[in-house]
Amino acid sequence: MTQEKKTHPSEESLIAYSIDSVDQNIALHAKSCPECSDNILQMKKVFRTLKEIPDEDVPERLHQKILNVIKKEKRSHTISFNSLNLIEWYKNPVIIALVIILMGIFVFLFIFLLL
Repeated sequence: MTQEKKTHPSEESLIAYSIDSVDQNIALHAKSCPECSDNILQMKKVFRTLKEIPDEDVPERLHQKILNVIKKEKRSHTISFNSLNLIEWYKNPVIIALVIILMGIFVFLFIFLLL
């Protein structure tokens, strides 16, 4: 007797579904999977509870500190052009395939336009 291994949606997908209930694949999966269905129900309960919490005013000083941390984090995650290693593009088979395809299209169009 073989036992099928059930694959579950990612936690991010379950969270997104708990918020907007749009993804029909997750809905179908949850109908047949008690574990995911329970997770979705628990997440929906948490989101309902969070919505019931009243908004609080944040002191301006704290607000500025938070914004400064966000700006600092944003700067630290920027990608520099040099870090992309474009010098070694020829080692990536996908890029090589795209270059060959584009060259083929260019040659075909060039010949077709000359005739």
